[in-house]
Amino acid sequence: MIATRITKRTAALTAVLALLLAGLWGLGSTQQARADITTVNPTVYVANVSPPQGGSVIYGITVTTDATANTFDIEVTNMAGFDVAATDGACDTGSSDATVVDASPVTCTTINFNTGVRFSGYDDLGADDTATVYLKLLVGSSTAVGSTLQPTFKVIQGTDEVVLQAPARTVGAATASASVTEATIGDTVTFTFTLPPGWTCGSGGAENATRACVATDVTSTSNLSLVASSFSLSNTNLYAPATITINGTITGVGAATATLSVIYHGETGLPAPLDNAADNSNPPDPSATVNVWIGIVTPASPLPGEGAVYTGTSVSFAIANLFSAPATSATATLTFPPQFTGVQVTANPTGWTCSASGNTITCTTNSSTTIASGGTVALLNGGTNGNLSVVLTANPSALNTRSFQLQASVSYDFGGPTMSKSATKTLTQGVLRVDVSVAPFPDVLPNSATGVVLYTLNLDDVTPESPDPVLGNVQIVFSAPPEALQIVGVTGVAAGWSCTTSGLQVTCTRAGVSGFNGPVSGGVATVAVQLPANTGTGMVARTANVSATFDIYVTVGSTNVQTGAAIAALGNPGSATVFHPPTGIGTVSYNLVFGWNLITWAGQNNIAVGSPNGLGSIVSSISAVYTFDALTQQWRYWFPTPPASGNTLTTLQTGTAYFIYVTAPGGATLTVPAGP
Repeated sequence: MIATRITKRTAALTAVLALLLAGLWGLGSTQQARADITTVNPTVYVANVSPPQGGSVIYGITVTTDATANTFDIEVTNMAGFDVAATDGACDTGSSDATVVDASPVTCTTINFNTGVRFSGYDDLGADDTATVYLKLLVGSSTAVGSTLQPTFKVIQGTDEVVLQAPARTVGAATASASVTEATIGDTVTFTFTLPPGWTCGSGGAENATRACVATDVTSTSNLSLVASSFSLSNTNLYAPATITINGTITGVGAATATLSVIYHGETGLPAPLDNAADNSNPPDPSATVNVWIGIVTPASPLPGEGAVYTGTSVSFAIANLFSAPATSATATLTFPPQFTGVQVTANPTGWTCSASGNTITCTTNSSTTIASGGTVALLNGGTNGNLSVVLTANPSALNTRSFQLQASVSYDFGGPTMSKSATKTLTQGVLRVDVSVAPFPDVLPNSATGVVLYTLNLDDVTPESPDPVLGNVQIVFSAPPEALQIVGVTGVAAGWSCTTSGLQVTCTRAGVSGFNGPVSGGVATVAVQLPANTGTGMVARTANVSATFDIYVTVGSTNVQTGAAIAALGNPGSATVFHPPTGIGTVSYNLVFGWNLITWAGQNNIAVGSPNGLGSIVSSISAVYTFDALTQQWRYWFPTPPASGNTLTTLQTGTAYFIYVTAPGGATLTVPAGP
């Protein structure tokens, strides 16, 4: 075991005289020379709790002597884990492996490494004086992380000695890990770094008890984009452990690495040369790597609802050989889901041959092409890397987005054994919302006799795309109420549209609409429908319906490419109802304004609130009905969309007062059969 020993210069005694002294007299002299030594435990500064390999540990040894003090030595043993293979030297400079700093009133003159580390020359300590001697030892550069450092200190004076064992310390290291070991382009990866006590971020600078770490202390390879806003530091106290996390987005294939710049700090306020600058250590920076073997490059989601035509500059894939040997050949595939059509290769990459079969593109290296270990290859993204063309079809749903996956794979040949990797990319496509609508006038016939209702047809792009979509083969079909007598005529046909009538149906068409952003000003057309007289005793609801279909195109240069055929427009409302009073029964009308209205019900008694003879004809224009029940002393209510507990008002009673809230800015007119 290597030991360290510090020896105080003894008082000058004549050796010959000592030999002539005999027996008890000699023993008494020895006892007189022995001092009353008191010590405190060596102090290991908190910054040295987890020193790195090659870092320093600083001990402070405090010694107190009495008036009879003679020279004393300090010896250090149990030096496992420290690097003390050095030559003798001066105390205040020492060697690169050990440095001693004395403190008044003691003076250290030499360091002796013959039998360990021994400090000599403490001869200035007077009666009842106390001094702390500092010792800095370097941890061996090859000492394993996790090793225990626990030297033993022995203070010796004559035959008197005190043995002190230092607190145990552990060799530390900053560590790094990633949330996954493999990823693909577009994935988000979380990197976690752990810092032992005394470790902080950066590459130097003055020591501060507050651990100052920021997002810029983490660096990354070019295929990893760190998200600075996700940076998190768990503890700013330098002398406590801490965890740092940060997210990164994979942007390319290859080894994606995040590295934290770290430094190990000791303690401030020490005597020279144990000052802060000398105590700093720059251990290895921890890093974590995620392997990105293959990746698919796509536009950002959601993709446009009307579809698109993509080339390799927007959709492509790339591969990386992260094996330890070069690949003699490789085969890579990119498969598009059924939502894509027209998949084709328009140019081959240099050194590769690519072809499309159905929705799968297969690329194979030429005989002279190899991929080095660590090499990356971009395929079909334009230029010398080749190119492709593919059509994303329009989303047929005007209400719901849709998701689908692209798949890629690569197989490497290493002159016998083969290795394969794969990746997927999930994309979302938005909606293209085109509505067809029909609006009647009037919505309540004035009496029970036969009457004519005018229905205005229209088409509207309610979720405008940029650029506006190109519509083709647009067709709107209007169906009159089945009990209608006839379609009187079609007027106000918009420019570019044509309408034909067949029985109780009207079909309006247009070959194409470039840059459609609707609605059509004034409507597509107005259809006049004659309805029969109402000969019954109750209000009759007469309903007309409308539907539409169209093709979708996108403009590529000067060419329109079809992305969807016969997509149905969403009716909004897609139907229209007018109310027809009965014969022989009078009617009562209420002209309601926007906001709250108070009426006395003069319609039929005990009629359902939302029925045609109740408030059914204006239900789309109101939001609430209230009445006060004098018997129960409670308010009763009715809402078009009932709450979970249900409506407490279900019928209207003749002669009862009701509060009605109208939401239509222009108000509403209510006409119903008169009550008794």
